Amino acid sequence: PVHGLNIFGIRSLFDDDFEQLTISKLANYFIKDLRTVHPHGPYRLAGFCQDGPLTLEIAQQLRQQGEPVSLVCVIDSFVKLNQVNRWKQLWYMLRLLGWQNVWRKGNHIFNADRDLTKHNERLTQSERFESLSKTQKDQIFYRHYSQQAQTYRLQSYDGKIVLLLSSEFKFADISSLREQIATLGQLEIREVKGLHSFLFDEPYVKDLAIQLEKSL
Repeated sequence: PVHGLNIFGIRSLFDDDFEQLTISKLANYFIKDLRTVHPHGPYRLAGFCQDGPLTLEIAQQLRQQGEPVSLVCVIDSFVKLNQVNRWKQLWYMLRLLGWQNVWRKGNHIFNADRDLTKHNERLTQSERFESLSKTQKDQIFYRHYSQQAQTYRLQSYDGKIVLLLSSEFKFADISSLREQIATLGQLEIREVKGLHSFLFDEPYVKDLAIQLEKSL
């Protein structure tokens, strides 16, 4: 069976103070939920984008509790694009996926940021959070969560980690992940054809499924 863990499902635990949010606390909450339906390992864990650090923290805590973790797969996680690689990456995506899909990606990013900015401009700071829709509250929560994920440091994980990179991040800098596991575990890297924001849409999801199956 496959169980999905949704960070927005526990957002209300932190509504009063997002500063309390840490990757370690989130992992602890999720392990409690996970073990209600799957009390003991071996566990196979996968995380997408900013959920990579949380996935690794869950794996670490499970191991500390004596539970076996047979797979940790992170998708488009721990990646950075420097200015040189951005142009190389853009040209690669245009040739592989076509300008229509690259344009679609740009519109997706622009519209999400624009909607929240317009809302905040109409309200005072004290009014903003309570008047927000659930989606907008989730966006603010996710920004705090992302900040925690970006500063997360992997601790003593000696198992295998599979990193699946979308075509969008083929030339990304993953040195931070390499450095953190250099003397610990092993890292396997494979490419998944498609754009980061649409990996779970057709037709890209088919290749994602193939690469996940290869990781098992």
